[in-house]
Amino acid sequence: MRTVIEQPNFADDLDGYRKVYAEMEVVYDSLCFTLAENPRQGAPMREAPSFRLYKTKPEGRTPAFWILFTFDSERVYLHSIEPMRDIEE
Repeated sequence: MRTVIEQPNFADDLDGYRKVYAEMEVVYDSLCFTLAENPRQGAPMREAPSFRLYKTKPEGRTPAFWILFTFDSERVYLHSIEPMRDIEE
């Protein structure tokens, strides 16, 4: 399994979402486990194929999130996190 590394912007946004959504830790733990085990589950971006998008599952009142990330043979780098509702509006 790969090591998951939060980039500064991701970490800042995640801290904010943890204050708003009660189940954020469940979503985060699931995301880390999934991407560390198999980061190819995310879809490559057409415009920048080294970046991938992964959609988490909602948990209770915590929405699904879009995760922007990259990876190599040893690590997954989490770059951005956005709630689905913000993108769909």
